[in-house]
Amino acid sequence: MGSIRARLAVAYTAALIATMLIFALALLTVRRVTALQELEARVQAETEQTVQLIDFASNQFTQQLVVTPDSLVGAEVSPRVKPLLELLPDFVLLKDVRGYSLYRSAQVRQLSDQDQSLLDSLALAMPDDTEPSVIRLFSGELLVQSRRLPGIGTRGQIERVWVGMRTDAAQLAPSELLRTMFVVAPFLVALSVLFAYFIAGRAFRPIDRIIDQVEAITDGRSLHRRLAIGAAGDELARLSSTLNAMIERLETSFGALRRFTADASHELKTP
Repeated sequence: MGSIRARLAVAYTAALIATMLIFALALLTVRRVTALQELEARVQAETEQTVQLIDFASNQFTQQLVVTPDSLVGAEVSPRVKPLLELLPDFVLLKDVRGYSLYRSAQVRQLSDQDQSLLDSLALAMPDDTEPSVIRLFSGELLVQSRRLPGIGTRGQIERVWVGMRTDAAQLAPSELLRTMFVVAPFLVALSVLFAYFIAGRAFRPIDRIIDQVEAITDGRSLHRRLAIGAAGDELARLSSTLNAMIERLETSFGALRRFTADASHELKTP
């Protein structure tokens, strides 16, 4: 019985582990999708904020939004507009109608030369005014949205705006969830083994009582005894009824055998 009890505990634990894995995969998938949707909403909101800031500067300032302080350096955003753009926390890139860079935020400037060159080429290939899309750089992934500003570009020479955020934020929440599950899972498995072994022991306790009662009726002189039948009407009650019927037939057979033996002995002793 102990072997069956152990096998049931192992089977229960395996089922629990499988259920936990399926639940974890579903939860991680949903959490990642939700995190990406939240990141997309943030990128779209910051893109709109950037466009509004440029539009505000275009309407409030009398000078051009783009100036050329040095012919060697090329055109760049006005010194009055640049401090406002520096307040934006993420990746911001502005280009003119020819595709020349007018402004790079601090996050963009911190990228390597290879990443900046790759960002320029990939950003120019992006369609405008669509959902944010992922750009893969050498240092990681960016979720970027492109916006074309024809009205502002006519007055201030700013033609396109790109705003991006790293996808690490979307991957961080599932990673933290996964680490937490790896920490908690061993304790849950250990508790499930103990709980399953305890439950299996309680489930086999009525069978232990039936075995003890059957062992007490193994000799021929105790066939008048019967097993106690539970009131639950479950499988164990059916087993007890079946065993009682078998014991009753054995009692009848032993009684007939005793009578036959007694009659035969009496006939043998009679001259």
